[in-house]
Amino acid sequence: IHSYDSTDSTTLYDKAGNEILTLKSVSSIAGIDPNDNVVISSYQSGKGHVDYLADKTGKKLSDDYYMISYAGGDYYRVEKSASEPGYAVMDKTGKLLDSKTYKRIYYNENHDVVFGINDYGEYDLLGKDGKTIAELRGDEIYDYDNYIVVELENGGRQFYTYSGKKFHEYGN
Repeated sequence: IHSYDSTDSTTLYDKAGNEILTLKSVSSIAGIDPNDNVVISSYQSGKGHVDYLADKTGKKLSDDYYMISYAGGDYYRVEKSASEPGYAVMDKTGKLLDSKTYKRIYYNENHDVVFGINDYGEYDLLGKDGKTIAELRGDEIYDYDNYIVVELENGGRQFYTYSGKKFHEYGN
């Protein structure tokens, strides 16, 4: 709840109405995610809208970015600025994992892996450090059982483990 009175404070409450966190001069505090972190949003003179990652006590963990959202697991999507479209990957400690940006970030919770989507047909499988461990190129990718399937333009398929190792291919 944001107070528009002289306190200029925003407070996050739990379901029972107990105060969790109160901060001054911020516009919103996202709910506590599974990493016990929150995304703080504010408007700063000269910067405009900024988000940063904080722990549930309000201690700042990351630099300021245009937008941050929880992706799943230990990962967050980061838009660096309004003029730089695309997402980077940040971990739960607030560390930007790589300088590369993607059109979309997809987290597969069942297998604890992150996909960076460059463009249609261009997918990167990212390791826990945010670095590309496999470039997956094809019409579509999807999970099947305990591996990744890449559908190729010619009707063929490639099969990868979640650690990025190609173990089978046909129709290419």
